[in-house]
Amino acid sequence: MSTVLNSDEFFTNEYSGRVAWLREGEGSATYYLLNDCTKLHVDRAEILYFVVNAVFKPQPGDGTASFVALQVARLQTQRQAALEATIERKGTWCRKPNQQNACDDPVEQKGFNQTAMPNITAKKFFDLHTTSPFDDSAIATRGLYWHNTPIGGVVPSNARPETYSWALDTFAEYPDRTLLSNRLYRFEFAPNGDNEVPFDIRIRGTQAVSFRIKSPIWGEETYQYDLQIRRR
Repeated sequence: MSTVLNSDEFFTNEYSGRVAWLREGEGSATYYLLNDCTKLHVDRAEILYFVVNAVFKPQPGDGTASFVALQVARLQTQRQAALEATIERKGTWCRKPNQQNACDDPVEQKGFNQTAMPNITAKKFFDLHTTSPFDDSAIATRGLYWHNTPIGGVVPSNARPETYSWALDTFAEYPDRTLLSNRLYRFEFAPNGDNEVPFDIRIRGTQAVSFRIKSPIWGEETYQYDLQIRRR
């Protein structure tokens, strides 16, 4: 059974880096704290809503914003016809920030919704992030690079590219049934430090979900959650 919290209880330093499931739907004020391995009992829902606790009170030099990187692996019940990895980015970013950690208009990199990358499977995506020197030119859409620096931030999303290479067993065991989604969420530091990052995962035809989250505000820490989907 998940621990049930309200917003005041969840958004504390104790749970920084943790994820809660909004079982009652988007905008719910009840937070079901996820454990490393959790069984989610759902009815007919096809979208699950979550929120990341990104509580952080910046110090001088931390900038005014940061990001959460999310990688989602969905194990589908049926073999998939298309296995291209997808990328997504929320908020405003820039490829080459100026000295004030801001972007000039000509180089601003806007966000975009989930986009499939032709000929980039999960394995190729992981391999790209472990190849030295790192070249992310293949990870782009409509001329916009996926990896960037959030406007107001001081750390780029590709500061440690190797951390995006994921040795999850399902990619090897079920290569024709596992889908990979890669997302970047920019967020601005809240005055009181109670930062939250919402996200959702579509689960049509999905029997299990694993996802990893990382952010510069947590240093070297990476969090992984493995969810089993149970239909009631």
